[in-house]
Amino acid sequence: MNPTSPSRSLALLPFLFWVLALSYLAMMHLEQYPLHYIHKASPILLLLFFASKHVLFNYQLVGLAIVFSVFGDILLALQIEQGFVMGLSAFLIAQCCYGLAFQRWRHWQKHKAFMIAALLLSIIVVALFVVPASDNLYVPVVVYMLAICFMACSAILVKTDDYLILIGAIFFVISDALIAVNKFVVPLPFEGYWVMSTYYLAQYLIVLGCLKRINDAQRSY
Repeated sequence: MNPTSPSRSLALLPFLFWVLALSYLAMMHLEQYPLHYIHKASPILLLLFFASKHVLFNYQLVGLAIVFSVFGDILLALQIEQGFVMGLSAFLIAQCCYGLAFQRWRHWQKHKAFMIAALLLSIIVVALFVVPASDNLYVPVVVYMLAICFMACSAILVKTDDYLILIGAIFFVISDALIAVNKFVVPLPFEGYWVMSTYYLAQYLIVLGCLKRINDAQRSY
């Protein structure tokens, strides 16, 4: 393969991704239109397509994280019985896969301890409101919060020659916090738009950051 081809094909990713993402955001007010769940997942499916062309065999965790994110998107959009728990479970696996993938690029620096402390404090504050209101969903909600803590802390520990993965992880935490507050605490105005825009941005930045690191590793051989 031409070593420059991955970079060339990656140049198409921002345009194609945001066309799909913005088209879904523009149609969110049309509830339950045909194949709306596929439309919702289409930007993440595009990320999966690009990842499949770039990810080496020893980076399958990134691909698995994207696959389970697609499952989560579809399960949450279908509004079936137990769909929330199944979607949450799919995203839990995705968070664990991302967290484990980030461990490959781990690089400890002292200032990261303060970043991790700030992150954990923020999640604990959200949990103090969400967990008591989650009733019979207490266990899956707490387990998912632990998973996203693992993913976000792992992102903080990634060597910071760029911040794409870290910023993406922060947006993922924000998106999930908005979902939790809206579902269990208080309805938020325009919640769907805030959740999906921060979610799409999170996935885009995380996957782009991973692909750039993987391409850099390929070029170094």
